[in-house]
Amino acid sequence: MSDNTWTDFLMRTNTGDAGTVPGPGPASSSPDIIPWGPTQVDDPQTTFSDNYGSNPGKSLITNTINTLYVRSKNLSPDANSGKVSLYWASSSYILWPHTQGDVKGWSENIIPAANGKDTIEISADPDAVAVTQNPFLWNPSPPAPGTHYCLIAGVATDEHPQIVPENDEVNTGGEWANWVLNHRNVGWRNVALSDSGAATSSRLDNFQNGTDEQTYMININCENCPIGWEVELKSYNNTPPLPNPAININRTRITDDTFFGTFVKSTVPANYFSLLAINIYNNGIQPDKRWDISVDATVEKENSKSVADIPIKEVVVVGGVQVAIAD
Repeated sequence: MSDNTWTDFLMRTNTGDAGTVPGPGPASSSPDIIPWGPTQVDDPQTTFSDNYGSNPGKSLITNTINTLYVRSKNLSPDANSGKVSLYWASSSYILWPHTQGDVKGWSENIIPAANGKDTIEISADPDAVAVTQNPFLWNPSPPAPGTHYCLIAGVATDEHPQIVPENDEVNTGGEWANWVLNHRNVGWRNVALSDSGAATSSRLDNFQNGTDEQTYMININCENCPIGWEVELKSYNNTPPLPNPAININRTRITDDTFFGTFVKSTVPANYFSLLAINIYNNGIQPDKRWDISVDATVEKENSKSVADIPIKEVVVVGGVQVAIAD
């Protein structure tokens, strides 16, 4: 590509990047990939368009569900739309975007959005900044010694659908950086990690309502768990209409080591879907017997208001914890 100005959604390399092609280096610090940590932003469009001149990203927490947002400015003279994808890669495998032999390509490391999809649609008027309404959700393990994680985000549009290079396009670190600088709908950010405040166990599961609005009791059930452990449940899909109240259970201390339960009662709109994060914090307290933590959902019947069990969709047992999410 020759030197010119980009005329599509732009992923910047720094806050002073005006959209030239190629872009200004270095390529690995895009302020438009926004790692945010375990909390959520109530109004990401306003928050991250208003601070477009800054780099608001934070360190992420290992072994914990983290939220990440992506923003992009529309440099097209017309209203524009695109689909945002977000990937993670170990720094040692950044030159393998596609699987080759025994080496897994990072294009398979898709970070899912809170609505359960692999992409988030954005749209913007000319010169406006679009922000992903829902966060992407990622639970990073500590990186291998001597390595770090890279985040790669791309906005695929009709004019520029390519957001992942072919393997033979990036044989060296320099070629990879130049590829990013010449494909201005793609951003790259090396991410900082911390273990401060990390959960002991953290996982994502699906919550899917049916075709009618329903009121649910969503329960965390703890059996034989030590007093002093804490449990937490978070939902992340904030595309209206939303459950009322939100399907969240704040970090709650277990106070009975035989059985302890906590719940949220929520009226959920028809067809609502969200990924749910279930977090367990042992706070340094080791169990002395087999323990079990499960999550289930029940729905109130319209007439009797009695509670009807919902069939369990998935049960996974890992390290003594059973986590179940209902259909």
